[in-house]
Amino acid sequence: MKVRIEKVIEGTYGYDSIIITEGKDVTDIVFDKKDNVKRYKGKLVDLVKENGIYKIVEIKTSENKK
Repeated sequence: MKVRIEKVIEGTYGYDSIIITEGKDVTDIVFDKKDNVKRYKGKLVDLVKENGIYKIVEIKTSENKK
């Protein structure tokens, strides 16, 4: 699913979360800090769910290079 990561919330412990919006739905997805999700803030990514775990795959676009 292609989404734009609108906001990243840095947790105080071992987890950070991303906020995405699809239509009127707002979703908060939690990731381990080692995934370094803050680098994707504002970028268009492909959000893939494998074995019940979300994985972020950056989409190579000229917009994401900013």
